[in-house]
Amino acid sequence: MAQTHKKQKLIRDNVGPGNPEHGEYLLKGGAPYNLLMVPTQLQPLLLVGKLHEEAEEIREAMTDPVEYADALQVLMDLAKLNGVPWSEIKFQREMKEMRRGGFLTGRSLLREETIDAK
Repeated sequence: MAQTHKKQKLIRDNVGPGNPEHGEYLLKGGAPYNLLMVPTQLQPLLLVGKLHEEAEEIREAMTDPVEYADALQVLMDLAKLNGVPWSEIKFQREMKEMRRGGFLTGRSLLREETIDAK
């Protein structure tokens, strides 16, 4: 016997029943949906989940600029909700790149760790 479960997915602010342009998007899964307004205190948690979703979409379509734009939007909105100015993020990114570089050379650390069994 098949079981059903509920899946919550954060959607963009202008996607929804009041916008006929996005009807196909909402019906993609085929199942009925309910549009919910998420309480402000839960939005950062859902945005972190959305960031994981967008990272997976980038992994599946590495050369699609739309997927990078989606991930960037999630990061920008997450920062805004937490009161972190985007200008400060850009500054900190530039400082780190100047001091430590980026991630383009493929350098990686490998270390062995012992995990205590409980």
